[in-house]
Amino acid sequence: MNIMKKTATQLFLICGLLLVTTSCEDFLDKEITGNATDENYYDTQYKMQSALDAAYDVLQSDSYNDQEWRFGEALADNIIGTDEGLSTQMGQLVNFRFNTSNTIILSRWTVNYQGIHRANQVIANIGRVKISTTQYTAYQSVRYILGQAKFLRALYYFNLVKTFGGVPIRPEEEDVEKLVIPRSSIEECYAYIEKDLREAAILLPTGYTATTDAGKAT
Repeated sequence: MNIMKKTATQLFLICGLLLVTTSCEDFLDKEITGNATDENYYDTQYKMQSALDAAYDVLQSDSYNDQEWRFGEALADNIIGTDEGLSTQMGQLVNFRFNTSNTIILSRWTVNYQGIHRANQVIANIGRVKISTTQYTAYQSVRYILGQAKFLRALYYFNLVKTFGGVPIRPEEEDVEKLVIPRSSIEECYAYIEKDLREAAILLPTGYTATTDAGKAT
């Protein structure tokens, strides 16, 4: 009797496991139609504008603005702070006695590469926007989006080069097999920045008329 009971229990467990496994597989195999993917996200002007907005958004982040004043005004010779002793991270920067454990200089590196990555997304995917040959206004807007992305990328690299010298130039399309990129020379970095700015100057207008465009790169 005990053997029969034990066998029945095992059969119930096996059937239950199969039922759960089948249900999970059926559920996970459902096609998701409501979410954007990297294949279809960049196919309109408006989606591309949102990607550009993300590249601009870094400029208003607390992290970006905090390290901007620290590496700008606060490190100047005409400024004397109350936290310039070596016991503080800011004091270590002022006295050029810091290492990689300093979170301020780590933030300088991280936030600018975040901006570069977002600008790269725009530049790498701009060709996916679908525009008919008769939509000149839309074509012009997409052209401006590309120019602004190149300007922003140049700005973020400029911030890095001023602080670190030569830095890695990230590919526009990242490869998980090649995430480690060697540092480029300072000359190579400045040449890359200049190329972006020259191309941006060709793509961008000299000014905008709409007040909603205030603050955009020209």
